[in-house]
Amino acid sequence: MEYTNELYKAAQSPDGIAASALSDGLDALLLLLAPMCPHVTAELWEQRHDGSHIHAQPWPAYDPQAAKLSVVTLVVQVNGKVRAKMEVAADLDPDELEAAAKSLPKVQGYLAEGALRKVIVRPPDVVNFVVTPA
Repeated sequence: MEYTNELYKAAQSPDGIAASALSDGLDALLLLLAPMCPHVTAELWEQRHDGSHIHAQPWPAYDPQAAKLSVVTLVVQVNGKVRAKMEVAADLDPDELEAAAKSLPKVQGYLAEGALRKVIVRPPDVVNFVVTPA
């Protein structure tokens, strides 16, 4: 359903979408629905592609590079409580994530309240600072 909604949005967007891209998207949707709705999708496929049968078509190819996220939301915690969130590149290493989290003004205030005892970094999702009261 989400895929169908995205196709609707793309087709109705003011920027438009290339007819070939929309056609490929509709074909992929029909192929994905074919095992669950064989008769309906076969009829729709025949209307779009005269003379071919949907069940003779290969399954849509998966592209792992297209599924990779380029930007993720980093959650910054102090003593286990969420203090900030920020968008960062998904491929940052732990040291860069820690530096980005420390640079946030809201987090700097919490770090200034005590001594930094430990930093737990779980790329690319969470940075947790453990601070003991001064």
